[in-house]
Amino acid sequence: MHPRQFFEEVVTPNIHAVEAQADDMRAVVNAVLTLDALVGLLHAHLDALGRPEVAGIEDDEYRERLGEQCPGYAALRDAAATLKHGRLTRPRRKRPPRLIKTLDRIQSTELVLGEFGIGDEIGGGAAVLCLENGGDAVRVDDAIAETCRVLLPLLDSLPERAGSAPA
Repeated sequence: MHPRQFFEEVVTPNIHAVEAQADDMRAVVNAVLTLDALVGLLHAHLDALGRPEVAGIEDDEYRERLGEQCPGYAALRDAAATLKHGRLTRPRRKRPPRLIKTLDRIQSTELVLGEFGIGDEIGGGAAVLCLENGGDAVRVDDAIAETCRVLLPLLDSLPERAGSAPA
C-alpha cells in the first residue's frame, strides 16, 4: 500500500476520531499505532525509491532521526512501542532514554487551565502522554498534529508509483 493511501484511508480516520473526542482511548491508541506504522511504511517506500534521506539507515534509525526533528513524534513513537510491548525495559544503547516506558503514562485527563486548546469544551478531556523523568505531559492530539506537519510534505513529495514524478 502506498504511504499516502495508508495515510488517507487508515491514519486520517483515526486522527478524526481523536479530534472528535480527544479522551477516547480507543481512538487515541488507533491513531498512535497507525501514525507510527505510517512512518515505517514511509521509510520502506523512501528506501525503495532510493531517496537519500534514508540511504544506509534502518527503520529504527529513521524513526530516531524523525523523533529528533519532531519531539511530538518521539513521544508517539515511544507510546506506540509501549503499546506493542506492554512496557519497555531494555536500555537503549547510544540513544536517549525512552520518553514513555509503561502503559500508565498514557492517560485520559480532564482539561484544566493551561491544557485548553482552541475548540476544547469546558469540562472536556484529552489524552496525554506523561513523559518519563518528570517531563511535562504532552497532549496526544498536539503530538499528532506536530507529526503530521512533518510527515505531510514527505508524503506529498512521493510519486504515485516508482519512477513517476511526485503528485
